[in-house]
Amino acid sequence: DCDESPFIDEVVSTLNVESHVIEPDPTAIPSIHEAAVWCLESPYDGTGMPGMYVFGLARANAVTVTLDGQGADAQQAGYLNYFVHHMANAPLSELFWTILGRPAMVGAEPYVRLGSSLGLFRTMAGDRILRGAANLLGKDAGPYLVSLNARLKDDCHRSLANLIHYADARSMISSVESRMPFMDYRLVEFTAGVPGGYKIHRGWTKYFARLAFEGKLPDSIVWRRDKLGWPMPDAHWMSGPLREWSDSLIASSELVR
Repeated sequence: DCDESPFIDEVVSTLNVESHVIEPDPTAIPSIHEAAVWCLESPYDGTGMPGMYVFGLARANAVTVTLDGQGADAQQAGYLNYFVHHMANAPLSELFWTILGRPAMVGAEPYVRLGSSLGLFRTMAGDRILRGAANLLGKDAGPYLVSLNARLKDDCHRSLANLIHYADARSMISSVESRMPFMDYRLVEFTAGVPGGYKIHRGWTKYFARLAFEGKLPDSIVWRRDKLGWPMPDAHWMSGPLREWSDSLIASSELVR
């Protein structure tokens, strides 16, 4: 559930580029994690091992500057939860097409159902009644009713800013400079001006980006249906080879006590 190597191999083969692969050694994680927390000066979500290992691998191969994809998903609507905002604001034609045709992305159904329900109720009853009905159920519909682009803008200022902060810090631990082409201000300005209907369209995320790369990369890459956000096998490690280590840290934590 964390392995994307078949897709990596296909891109490497298609573009005929040199590939370096590394797999984290669980027994080395405790010492690396301690060093990472010390360097970052604050705790962060998960072990953060992919970034630590990738930048370490780059440095070991005399690479001091990397080009990284940070920022693409938060600008182009790459995450499945963005379906809620898209569907809640989509025209009826898009609602019915997506509902009848099912979303192309694996795992998108619950987000599409929630967004479609909000969109249909909103169209028939209006925002005021929708908000009132949600309040009766103890829910706040407000956050879901903002447009897709408004949600993306908010994420760029919040969660994306946080991700960039940690990505920069992790790369600097290995004395590697992480450059992020998707954060070029000209591309950011252009992407922000693209209507939401071109970012999520007929069940596809990052739709206009997929169109841009059609014919340049294999269809299995361009029109890939499952989305993994650089998953970390923390759950496997913490229930397996690192269980004793993590349990002892939790048990000895003054904060937990």
